[in-house]
Amino acid sequence: MRRVETYRGSKDFVLALEPADLEYLTPTFDRVRLEWAKEWQRRGCKDEGSCCLGVGVSVYYLRPGKRKPERRQVISWTWTQGDLEADRTRHLPLGMLAEHGVLGVYDCGRMD
Repeated sequence: MRRVETYRGSKDFVLALEPADLEYLTPTFDRVRLEWAKEWQRRGCKDEGSCCLGVGVSVYYLRPGKRKPERRQVISWTWTQGDLEADRTRHLPLGMLAEHGVLGVYDCGRMD
């Protein structure tokens, strides 16, 4: 992980993952995805809200040779189309990633 500015001159710094970090954390992302799906099941498998694509959790990622990080989705909400239950339970994956020192960002997706 490397501490970088979100964009030049912003003075807004984040810890961005690098390729080796993504590879190392892949099993963690898989566990978090599974736990998020289990939480959805515990809550009754609701499919409410607008049909949205791209709902999930992203991390800041720094590609080799770049100075500016980009957001890269590492956990996708694929078990329903509705966005409300994902929004209601977003604290679970974000908290689990934070336990591993990873800054996750919830993406509410875009309406289809």
